[in-house]
Amino acid sequence: MKRKVEETNIGGRRKERKIETEGQKKKKKKKKKKKKKKKKKKKKKKKKKKKKKKKKKNNNNNNNNNNNESKNKNKKNKKEEEEEKAFIILLICLSLYLPVYMPTPRMRVYL
Repeated sequence: MKRKVEETNIGGRRKERKIETEGQKKKKKKKKKKKKKKKKKKKKKKKKKKKKKKKKKNNNNNNNNNNNESKNKNKKNKKEEEEEKAFIILLICLSLYLPVYMPTPRMRVYL
């Protein structure tokens, strides 16, 4: 078996040797596979949960209830005043058109 040696100069100091023997097949050099870099997954930002404002809502509800009660009282008072005014107007109208008789003739009074 004969050996064949080839030397080649690469860039000055480096030398590359190729040795071949007859009778044997050339073995191909396996290329090293490059490792693929794993892509880093981006972390999703978590949404912050809103805190429930129970105490404030309760206070507001209480305030609203109080306000509503006072409003209702005011409405009732206004209605009563309007009814009183209407009653007085009715009395005046009746007094103009209808004389009111008292039991004795001397006590006859016109309103």
